[in-house]
Amino acid sequence: MVIVNQWQSCINMALTFRIKEYVKYQEFEYARITNPTRKKCETLIAKLENGKYGFGFPL
Repeated sequence: MVIVNQWQSCINMALTFRIKEYVKYQEFEYARITNPTRKKCETLIAKLENGKYGFGFPL
């Protein structure tokens, strides 16, 4: 018998990040442009492929 957890948390595709300084550029401001998870994935893809850069894009 397989027990399936039917109560999963939803994925928020439009996450915003707290701005530290209004006039200064921050690496992560809006999740659809870039986010920490995508950046880590791109870095790992680059390492796996022995490349300088990896590329990830939202579906």
